[in-house]
Amino acid sequence: MSQGAEASAGQGSDAVTSQEPSPPLHTPWTFWIGPKGNPDDFERNLKKIYTFDNAVDFWAVYNRIPSLSSMEEGTAVYLMRDQRRPVWEDPENREGGTWVVKLKKEYSSFAWQEILLAAIGEQFLNVFKETDSLVGLSVSVRDKEDTIKMWNQKSELGDPETPALEQKLRDLIVFDPRRGGDRVFYKAHQSHRKYDTSGGRGFGDRRF
Repeated sequence: MSQGAEASAGQGSDAVTSQEPSPPLHTPWTFWIGPKGNPDDFERNLKKIYTFDNAVDFWAVYNRIPSLSSMEEGTAVYLMRDQRRPVWEDPENREGGTWVVKLKKEYSSFAWQEILLAAIGEQFLNVFKETDSLVGLSVSVRDKEDTIKMWNQKSELGDPETPALEQKLRDLIVFDPRRGGDRVFYKAHQSHRKYDTSGGRGFGDRRF
């Protein structure tokens, strides 16, 4: 595995190691977890789980993360490309944004897994414009609906009308009105409430 865990995902502190060789992914990816807490303490509470670079290690890490149904409301899990942090204001992220899908809780775990697998398999390459890219994913545990977000690098390329993305999500059996995912909307990071373009720590409302 490419890098040891900085924080346990709540299922023991034993190192996660692959037992068999696996072809490398296009890029490494890192899981993070944001426990429930005051939004102003978001960065301090953010924990890095593990960086992996192949499918076998993905499953080794993913299977150690508690299920969404067992997580406390307000908890968020992130999968970011390389070791990019899931922080809007970071230089790597500040010009980007997210596509947002809200799903009924009984479907969110399945949808989250399908989107994760599609991301590390680079199945979204044809969805994004040529000079843009998918840089991360997140799922936030809520009361009635969970929120899944897809992070892109350049907000000016985040078209609010996303037929290609919507079709891809339909192909993954995610975008379905019966499951609550009846629409996708886009939000630039700099449009979030209390976003501080001066470099301060104005994290705003982290729930969306």
